[in-house]
Amino acid sequence: MRGRAGSVAAVSVIDEYLATLPEPQRGTLIPLCEALRKLLPGAEERISYRMPCFAVRGKAVAGFDGFGQHCSYFPHSGSVLAAVGELPAWVDRQGGTLRFPIGRRLPTSLVKRLIRVRLDELSAVRNGKRFEFYDDGTVKAEGPVKDGLLHGTWSWYRRDGSLLRTDRYRMGEPVGPPAVPPARRAGPAKPGRAAGPVLLAGGNPQVAKGDGGEPVQAYLDALDGWKHDVVAGLDELIARAVPGVRKAVRWNSPFYGAEAGGWFLGLHCLTRYVKVTFFAGTSLEPMPPVALKAAGARGVHLGERDRPDDEQLLAWVRQAAALPGWTGF
Repeated sequence: MRGRAGSVAAVSVIDEYLATLPEPQRGTLIPLCEALRKLLPGAEERISYRMPCFAVRGKAVAGFDGFGQHCSYFPHSGSVLAAVGELPAWVDRQGGTLRFPIGRRLPTSLVKRLIRVRLDELSAVRNGKRFEFYDDGTVKAEGPVKDGLLHGTWSWYRRDGSLLRTDRYRMGEPVGPPAVPPARRAGPAKPGRAAGPVLLAGGNPQVAKGDGGEPVQAYLDALDGWKHDVVAGLDELIARAVPGVRKAVRWNSPFYGAEAGGWFLGLHCLTRYVKVTFFAGTSLEPMPPVALKAAGARGVHLGERDRPDDEQLLAWVRQAAALPGWTGF
């Protein structure tokens, strides 16, 4: 799937998706889509987790969809809405999702703030490869960081994507100009997968253990492509199903728990699928389809071409969160 930057005349996958929506949802979302195209002119347009999405450097930045009683904006991060500031009285926060009435347009100023917060969040990498963005989502600078400090070769770009300069750093201190390959000198930055934490077998990120949303976000930021889309969609769905859900990373895997009780769900990436583990899966109705080794656990495997049943997943998550959880850590 490609964005609109390559050809203004091309019909994108988002245009095709919008054509399938009924009125008045379609008429509500077309202006939002056009606003996103103006605010993120170089973004890739794709369908992420069965919803329209604008992605920058492979990372989902903004999405939307229409439903029976409302429309939704998805910042693709559970922490954006908390950081964006005051919202209009007629919009409703639902976990990491912004709901708004059919027939009402989200103010462009609000959409711009949502995008800026998301881009700043993607720029907050402490270890691995960091990107800094102009307001329109084009890359301003890129390079590796270590413990939050510039460490290695960094490149800066003009708004048109042409290379401005390069420098080399060691733990935040400049150490002289690097040898930049001619191909990198001559042309604009090419979209590519940001290097981040080490990827283990199956493409699962190696992320330091920790509690709260930050380590889970680090896990998400290290993913790309279809695995990022699946895990980000699950993360949003879980937050929507269980307000105030607890999050943690252990053994390079995100865990989710109820406010009172243990952990009810875990995620892990393997080569061909994302494994969703319900620790009390044998107590769910109906039971999830995949039998697992741990006593009482059942799961779901979501591959690149699978189309998950969101309503069934929501039902399982809500059931699981209400049961006694796993207390293995």
